[in-house]
Amino acid sequence: MEFMSVRWTSNSGGCYFLVTNLESKEDVSYHEPCHLQFVRSLGSYGPSVEPDLPSVEHHTQSVGFDVTSVGFDVSSVENDLSSVEPDVPSIELDVASVVIDSSSVENDILFVEKDVPSIGFDVPSVGPICNIYFDIRIASVVHHHEIA
Repeated sequence: MEFMSVRWTSNSGGCYFLVTNLESKEDVSYHEPCHLQFVRSLGSYGPSVEPDLPSVEHHTQSVGFDVTSVGFDVSSVENDLSSVEPDVPSIELDVASVVIDSSSVENDILFVEKDVPSIGFDVPSVGPICNIYFDIRIASVVHHHEIA
């Protein structure tokens, strides 16, 4: 069984995510800014995943994700004047299995076939959030590589 970690990073320049092999600690692929957006509602922030995710760096026809848990780690909240470390605990939640299939899409654009539930959390109201990290533990990642 192959355990992977997906880290979504939100900053002032956009949202990114990094796929890391937890055993070898090697990065599998780094994606350009994706369509992961944060929605504010009464001080609550949560991820919203659009159907089209960015292209992968390697040729992958399909990737199967069995997502076992999502860990939310609010590492820092910043505004224009100061930086604070909020006392926000990590949140572990079970989410549904996600299947990403790009076999019939050009340029390896990925599409999520199953929706990941949007999850919100409360943070101190101190201004714009610059750095929020989302860690997703993934088990049984299946890669089907194209043969050049």
